[in-house]
Formats: sequence, structure tokens, C-alpha cells
Amino acid sequence: MLWDTCLALSSLGGVHANEGEEEIVIDEEDLDVDDLAVDEEDLEVLDDIDGGPSSDVATLPFFPATSKSFTLGAPSSVLIHFANEGVRTFNVTRVGAHFHSPFDLSYYIQNFSIRSLGEVVPPSSEITIEYQFRPEMLEPIDFWFSLWIEYDDGNGREYRSTVYNNTVNLVDGPMEWTSTDFMNYFTWFGGASALYYFYNGGTFASKKSRKSAKPVAAAEAEASSSSAPASPAPAVPVYTQAAKAQVRNRRK
Repeated sequence: MLWDTCLALSSLGGVHANEGEEEIVIDEEDLDVDDLAVDEEDLEVLDDIDGGPSSDVATLPFFPATSKSFTLGAPSSVLIHFANEGVRTFNVTRVGAHFHSPFDLSYYIQNFSIRSLGEVVPPSSEITIEYQFRPEMLEPIDFWFSLWIEYDDGNGREYRSTVYNNTVNLVDGPMEWTSTDFMNYFTWFGGASALYYFYNGGTFASKKSRKSAKPVAAAEAEASSSSAPASPAPAVPVYTQAAKAQVRNRRK
């Protein structure tokens, strides 16, 4: 239909033949007005690019937290709102997501599992789809997160809409002690204690014993000396004053 319309429009001003051929002129009254009409549905299809988003579909993501943060190593989820605002029925087929480097979007950090769907969305209707994924134990920084959804119109035309294409924040989860963690810690502590005993414990103990030997020996000597009988004190000579000599008068 579109090709016939284009031919009709090109012939309004007449068709000039090549040199040497007869010129053919078509009167405007010979044209059928119905040939110039284009179906609106055909125009809507022309607006869509196969493999890209459809102008009849609106998507919106809903994150569990307004901060758009995901815990490393923990299950996470995002809700996808899919609205069919056109006159065609769409079959939602797949949904997937990726982590990209925030410095180079062509570098994929993690590819999440693609979830196969089979949801049929009639015209002027909408559905909500939950997509679950688990971030790996990466660095707790911001990564670029791309979320997409694929669908078709049942006539061989496939589409893909990007639901979210921006950064999200990855955070560390709370520390939890398990029996395995406890055994690992106990093994590490026991090994460190054994190394300290063999390489430092003996030397330290010998030094300490030598240092403590002197006070013990002194204490024992003092105790033995205190228990021995006391020896008599040496005699101290008593000094007594000599008697005054009597002076005799000698007569000559």
C-alpha cells in the first residue's frame, strides 16, 4: 500500500520518459483518493525500530530502597512496571541485567541470569514483573546497572526496552559468625600460639627463671641465717680508772 502511494505521489507532476520515448501525463482526476490514505497502525509500526523499544510501551523500575543500594552476596530484587499503551498485544519474553564499570560502560563486571517470561499484555493494560539477582562479592562502591526487558507483537517484530540505566551502590552486609568461621578462627589462634611457644616461649621462660633465681637464693640464705643459733658477742674490755697514786714527801 505504501509503495503504491509513493508511486502515485511521484506522478502528480507528470512522468517524463527518457529521451526518445513518449511523455506520459497522468491527470490528477484519475487518481483515487483512497490510494493516498495511510493506515495509522502502519505509521505506528514505522516509528518502531526492530530490536529497539516500542513507542507503545512504557517501563518503570521500582527498587526496594530509595537509596538504590544492594548488599554484596545477598539476594536482591527490582520490580518492573510494564504498560501497553498501544492497540497491539505484546508478549513479554525475557528480562536481564548487568553490572558495568562506571568508567567504561562497554566493560561488563557481572552478567546476571536471564529470566524467561511468557506474559501476554493486551492493549491498554499493564503488569508488574519481579526480577531477582545476587551481586557477587565485589568492592563496595558504585557500579553502573543496566536492566532491560524484551517483548514482541506476535507478528515477528521483537523489541527491547531499557528499564534502568544508571549507577547503584553496593554495600557490605552485616558480619555473621558461623560454626565454620569459629573453627577457622580457633585454628588460626591455636597455630599462632604454638609458634609463639616454640620460638619465643622457651627463651622468655629461661630468662625469667634466671632472673627469679637470685631473689629466691637470697631469700633462702636469709631464712637459713635467721634460723641458726646466735653466736655470743665478743668480750669488750671494760676500762676502769686507775687509783690515784699517793705522793709521798721525801725528806732529804
